[in-house]
Amino acid sequence: MLIRLFNKSGLADEAVLPVLQDAARLIGVRGPVAVKVTRGGFLVRSSAHAGWPYRWHMDRHCPKEKRMAMVDTTGGWIEMQPRHSLDPLRMAGEFFETALHEFAHVLDFQTGFLPWSRRGPSGRRPAWQNRPEEIRAENAKDAALEKIKKNRLRIDDHILTLAVEIEGKGNWGIQATTGR
Repeated sequence: MLIRLFNKSGLADEAVLPVLQDAARLIGVRGPVAVKVTRGGFLVRSSAHAGWPYRWHMDRHCPKEKRMAMVDTTGGWIEMQPRHSLDPLRMAGEFFETALHEFAHVLDFQTGFLPWSRRGPSGRRPAWQNRPEEIRAENAKDAALEKIKKNRLRIDDHILTLAVEIEGKGNWGIQATTGR
C-alpha cells in the first residue's frame, strides 16, 4: 500500500504515515492513494475525492512548472483536517477513525460501488446520515474497528506515537481558553 502523503499539519511524517497505512490496510484500499493532511480546526473537515488530483490541489506552494502535473493515485484522494481536542490521545484516535471513514470512500471509488446519493425533486441531497455512501463508510469503519478488537491487532503503538507527537507540538498551537 503506497500512500503519497502531503503533510501540511506540522506533525512529523513518521507519526502520521503509519496511522494512515493502518487505516488503508484495514479497509482494503488498493494501489497508491494521495492524502493531504492540513492543520486542524475545531470541526472535523475531511473529504474523499474521485479522480486524479493535480499537484496544486495537494501543494499550493509547488513550483509553477509542476502545478498541472498529476499526482499518482488509483482513482481517489483524501483531504483531512483533523478536529482539535485538548486531549492528544482523543485527537489521535479521532484522526484514525476519520481516516478509516475516508478510505472507505476511496474503496468505493476504486470498486465503482453504487448507489450514490443524488439530488431529489426538491433539489437537495438527503441528510448526511441517510446517504448510502455514508452508511457504507460508517459500516466499513465499524467493521474495521471490530476486526481490531476481535483479532487483537497491534495498531495502538502507531496511535500512541501520533498522540505523543501531538502533545509535543502543544496541540498544534491551540491554547485552552477560560471563556472570560
